[in-house]
Amino acid sequence: MKQLALITASLSAAILSGCGGGGGSSSSDTGANTGQPPAQTINIQAYSYNSCGITSPATDALVVFHAQNGSIINVANADSAGKIEAEVPSGTHHLSTINWRTNSNGQTQPDIASYLNSTAEGLTTIYGRDDSNSQNCGCKSIYIDTASLSSQNGGTKITVNGTTDPSHFHEAQWCHGETGTYSLEVIAKDLPQPRAALVEVNIADYRDGDIYTFDAATLDGEQNLSQPFSFLGLGDADSFASFAETNSGRVLWNSMSTLYDLHFFPGLYPDNFGGYFAFDNLTEYGRYSSHERNRIDSANNVQLSYSNDAIGFQQYAAQLLLSVAAGNTGISYNFAPYSNNDSEVAFTVSGENNLYIDIYGPLQGTIPDLRFPNEVEQKVEQSEIYGLSIITFGYGSRIDYSTHQNRRFTQGNQEGVRSPFFDNYHYQRLAISQ
Repeated sequence: MKQLALITASLSAAILSGCGGGGGSSSSDTGANTGQPPAQTINIQAYSYNSCGITSPATDALVVFHAQNGSIINVANADSAGKIEAEVPSGTHHLSTINWRTNSNGQTQPDIASYLNSTAEGLTTIYGRDDSNSQNCGCKSIYIDTASLSSQNGGTKITVNGTTDPSHFHEAQWCHGETGTYSLEVIAKDLPQPRAALVEVNIADYRDGDIYTFDAATLDGEQNLSQPFSFLGLGDADSFASFAETNSGRVLWNSMSTLYDLHFFPGLYPDNFGGYFAFDNLTEYGRYSSHERNRIDSANNVQLSYSNDAIGFQQYAAQLLLSVAAGNTGISYNFAPYSNNDSEVAFTVSGENNLYIDIYGPLQGTIPDLRFPNEVEQKVEQSEIYGLSIITFGYGSRIDYSTHQNRRFTQGNQEGVRSPFFDNYHYQRLAISQ
């Protein structure tokens, strides 16, 4: 039995001990003539998924409603289909979700995320992980567009299995081994055109160090690997990044010699993305100063003040794609390299179903605020996030992914608040079998 009974009992005891005088609230329930606004509700689907990406309803998930001082007002439980539907109790200031993480040995711990408003606006789905019955996922085919990568990297050649080849599409096998690791082997070259791919990724959860696997998604047949969603870059085996964990719990991607890095976050995430990206071009782990350097100014903008001690770093470029689940129509954010040291970041917005934003920033010195404008945030709020990829070029680069649940940062610097998009979940690293 998972720890559900114990946690539920504890929560119930807290509710009972804190609800004195609750009967006096009956005047708020007298009907339409009171002028009270309609009751707010939550409607959340809870799932568990295993390392092969198989999902099932999470029937023991919980939503906890908190007062402003953090005390518990009420608890809503998932039903047999994993649905959590409940009215938001009067006096609710914020809420938390509790799902479960089970490793391959059957050990379980709660996975708790807090939200900064009473309804967790935009949250529709939560996921827990259950690796108690994981299976070997086998091999999947992927397709690499080295021509596109080379052209976007200033003519730099991409190395595939030790051979420089800037002009062809390749097919590779991405295989899950017995030890839980992956190998990548090119099995066909000179393909006439890119093809849709089912990409299976290797993800590390920074909180417990477990390595497990996850099916991403079958790309739409009209998309090809020159699109941000499906970039796959190959380099020398020793050029791929390694993980480092800071005191604040951040996972950083340190790239000492990589010509091309891929950072791909699969789509099993709720649609509550918001925040900023901090590009920090440091070359030494010890020089990195983390989250506490973020500050909120009088206009409620997050100001990033990372120092830049990199030498020889020539450019940064990243592309981010958030895809709407229905039809992969997508929202795309493009971070492009820029050649001057202006302190401002420029946004350009275009598109309706596909929203493209170009963000230009300095290559050296302080990287300023990369906060999304309101129309972008609103677009994201209305969309189910499907997945994203971030691509960086250059060498000696490091990138820190940061976000806050409070999209517009109107409640100050939420240090320590865990976002279910980045901070709670997973990062990918690639490995190549020569």
